[in-house]
Amino acid sequence: MLVDVRRTSPRPLVIVRGELDVSGASLLTAVLEHVQERGDEGVDVDLDGVTFADTHGLAPVLDGPAVVVAASPAVRWVLDLLGALEAPAPAAPAPPTTCGG
Repeated sequence: MLVDVRRTSPRPLVIVRGELDVSGASLLTAVLEHVQERGDEGVDVDLDGVTFADTHGLAPVLDGPAVVVAASPAVRWVLDLLGALEAPAPAAPAPPTTCGG
């Protein structure tokens, strides 16, 4: 697993690549804690490069103030199983139609 921190926007971005499981959870926790100790209000996390994820690996992201800004299919699958994906907004109702006559 590779973790990179970029500070090019107002909020730091933590980019994770590779397999995110129980063995990588402690590293991700340490990185997120370090970023937050610098006084940043929050942190964005890019999980688009994650090839495998389990609940233990995602726990540091789900249990803290991090915001997932991108997620690979593997991550989305686990988040969906956990019910952690945002539900899409309901479609606006169609306007009523009138019959001419």
